[in-house]
Amino acid sequence: QEISLSPTGKPADRSAKRSRASAPWMAPRRDDEPDAQVIWEPDVWRILALLLPLGKRAMGTRVCRAWRDAALEDGLDYGVATLCCALAGPEGVGKVLDAIEEARDKGQGHARIETVEGFLDHHRSVWDAFSSPYSWVKIAMCCPVARGGWIGQGARRIRFEHRWETCELGWTQLHLAVATGDADGVR
Repeated sequence: QEISLSPTGKPADRSAKRSRASAPWMAPRRDDEPDAQVIWEPDVWRILALLLPLGKRAMGTRVCRAWRDAALEDGLDYGVATLCCALAGPEGVGKVLDAIEEARDKGQGHARIETVEGFLDHHRSVWDAFSSPYSWVKIAMCCPVARGGWIGQGARRIRFEHRWETCELGWTQLHLAVATGDADGVR
């Protein structure tokens, strides 16, 4: 017999009806419900994506197939997003280096490990300088394809709203246009 737990840690009563208003994450969803489909429309997704922090957008792709499809179509790169969030986190580069060692011990992802190590080595001087995942996304945008490969390409596809007043790098619209290759924005 399978026992599932509610968010409080108590066994969940599957027979009880739950209203979406009281606990929307607990209510069963059907794919044919109109409100379940509308969130994944490209225009609605773009609005939601700008409101959600990068880490939450990335985590959602692991939980919901429709979310993942909308996020990938919009340009979210899960690997780059999670790397940038980890680098900006409380343990920062140390956490990423530990994950690299663990993957190496398991014999996983050799090519990706080398790319991440090259990225970290090149940016060693700023390891502890940034607390925002978006700062790391911007740094990754500047990676040449030869050195950063999937990191630079994935970062350039990630959609985010640039907030000039809180940018840790001090970037202007011109910096962002150059990093993304927006020739019209540079003009």
